[in-house]
Amino acid sequence: MDATDPAAQYQKKAPKYFSAARADYVAEIPPGLNRVLEIGCADGMTGLLAKQQGKAAFYCGVELFPDAARNAKDRIDEIVVGDIEKIDRLPWPENSFDFLIMSEVLEHLTDPSRVLTKLR
Repeated sequence: MDATDPAAQYQKKAPKYFSAARADYVAEIPPGLNRVLEIGCADGMTGLLAKQQGKAAFYCGVELFPDAARNAKDRIDEIVVGDIEKIDRLPWPENSFDFLIMSEVLEHLTDPSRVLTKLR
């Protein structure tokens, strides 16, 4: 396991770590939004819940861990696999999203301010 690879740190995590929907976050999404982006979407359960509850017509995610991202592909509309700090440009045009979720992500970033600026 490579200590310099952030994804390698998650190899030790039980699959359950990636499979819980954050109903508390979904509850905060105003109903009827068109597009939601989640950074650190894990296996897409939060996105699936948001779509089921009519909180998002289109749900996209960015996920560092490839195994979780593979599972998310079956639950959300689009996924980018990679480290948000190393991704130069996301594949969506500016102003593509109505809502952003970053559950338990910022504290793991080296430069959260830079990432927030990029996402804005």
